[in-house]
Amino acid sequence: MRIYEFSPSTLAGSFTDDLITCKSWLISEVSKIHKDFNSIYVLGSWYGNLSLFLINKNNIKFDRIINVDINRKVLSTGNELAKKLGIDDKIEPMIKDANDLDYRQATAPSLVINTSVNDMKNDGWFDNIPSGTLVALQTRDEDLNEFKFTKLLYSGEKDLKDPETAYTRYMTIGIK
Repeated sequence: MRIYEFSPSTLAGSFTDDLITCKSWLISEVSKIHKDFNSIYVLGSWYGNLSLFLINKNNIKFDRIINVDINRKVLSTGNELAKKLGIDDKIEPMIKDANDLDYRQATAPSLVINTSVNDMKNDGWFDNIPSGTLVALQTRDEDLNEFKFTKLLYSGEKDLKDPETAYTRYMTIGIK
């Protein structure tokens, strides 16, 4: 079952309170597990907001973030925002279907994040993640049991409200 987000499909809509809460929650839980990465892949990155949060939170260090999305326009808008903020040197926009990624920049330790699991058909994006990689997943109103980790490190849920409806956000973090 596909469940799509109800936040407006605009840059402003990507900063709704519920989406900010989800990103902060993810960063908080990941930082309890590991704090220093070579690469962070953000699948379905939309405008790249998670990159902004990761850069502004000093508790997670990284060499680069690769924002992956199939929508050139939103990636371009996000990259322009990063340039205006002077933080684009650590962010690489990648126009690509996540199912076709080869994760060549995922040298250990790396992190793969997908907060758009409910919007993305799994035709390889999870299977292609290198074994041993830390992975953080979020979805709304459906569990994440189909994704098998060699070691599950965190599983939780939060009840939230987007601009139109209440929902439950699920998150798992583990080693692929």
